[in-house]
Amino acid sequence: MFIRSSFAALVLASALGLSGMASAADTVSVQGRLTNLAGIGVDGVYALTFSLRTPDGTLVHKETQPGVKVVEGVFSVRLGTETLLAPGIFANNPVLLFTTEVGGEPVGEPVPLDSVPFAFHADTAQVGRALEVLSAAPSCSASSVGRMYFDAEDQLAYFCTGAGWQAFQGPPGADGQPGEPGVDGAQGPKGDTGDIGPTGLKGDIGAQGLKGDIGPQGTKGDTGAQGAPGPQGDQGPPGDPKATYTVWGAQSCASGHTLLYKGHTSNVVGTGGSGTPFCLSESFTTAGWTNWSGGLVWRANSAGSADLRGQYSQAANEVTCAVCQGTVYVNWGNLSCAAGWQGFYDGWIGAFAGGWGNGWSAGGTICLHPNAGANWTNWDSMMVMKALGSSGDNRVQYMNTQDFRCRVCY
Repeated sequence: MFIRSSFAALVLASALGLSGMASAADTVSVQGRLTNLAGIGVDGVYALTFSLRTPDGTLVHKETQPGVKVVEGVFSVRLGTETLLAPGIFANNPVLLFTTEVGGEPVGEPVPLDSVPFAFHADTAQVGRALEVLSAAPSCSASSVGRMYFDAEDQLAYFCTGAGWQAFQGPPGADGQPGEPGVDGAQGPKGDTGDIGPTGLKGDIGAQGLKGDIGPQGTKGDTGAQGAPGPQGDQGPPGDPKATYTVWGAQSCASGHTLLYKGHTSNVVGTGGSGTPFCLSESFTTAGWTNWSGGLVWRANSAGSADLRGQYSQAANEVTCAVCQGTVYVNWGNLSCAAGWQGFYDGWIGAFAGGWGNGWSAGGTICLHPNAGANWTNWDSMMVMKALGSSGDNRVQYMNTQDFRCRVCY
């Protein structure tokens, strides 16, 4: 907390008061100053420890005074009040180093003291050094430490220390009594007009006046810009609750739809052609059924060759089906759904056919589920054709090596 202290050992009044004593004094008056890190004098009550050492570091006196009052950094104590000073301490030690500690912490630099200012060190000493009155500061060196003089110009007493001349300054006196109030002065001129004050509170609304006549209609304004699209409307009512559809090649329905029954993909095929495909219930007995040598179900599939008609393997797997309650539609040739619809499954366009003897027949078109099976074999002719008027030919087979896909949406 403290970075330096300065001390005046045996201030002027004490030096003169000791003159004429025949024996060693019991106490010595010491004044010093304590400052903080900013060099400002501190205030308060502190425990101060004072030490006297010879130049070689030998301790000859030490005492602690626990309640020293410090005002604006200045304190004044009497050395020897807590621990008696040894007789002859100054006579036997011409030069002593004076140090202090605050709360056990050393502060400041040691101050060299000699015995000249003190009528203290010997029984034969009768007077201290004389106080000189000068108009300018004399030399202050190591050989003149302890010398004092009174400056006639600034009316202050100074003493020589190892750090140079130090002014002697006693503690500040008490504040004087306040003086009587003076008489009132004459009234001053009128000041400038002040700023306008804040607006007052709003008053009550007055009564509504009579309605005026309607003015003539104004001219029609320009048409404004078209507004942003409004939010999407509520979902429409559900479709026909009795609507049904068939899933070809699987036995599950779209989310939220009801499974009515499971079955097998079937058709009626004869020499004259084939009929509309249907889902034959699993409850129908299969006893007495035999395999034909020709495949029944076809699908449009490139399979990396020039043949887009894949025949389902003979007797290798069944093409199952399911009848569901709900509403769907098929996007033939595209794997997307219209706005507001979502995809149920992506499949392949398929059909029914039979081939035996000298001819073959084909039936209705279906969208085969991807679970319809993997055991397909290619035939040597195309399955899907489209009408295209080009060079007098309006029947064009589907381009080789492409799948013909479909999506079922709900």
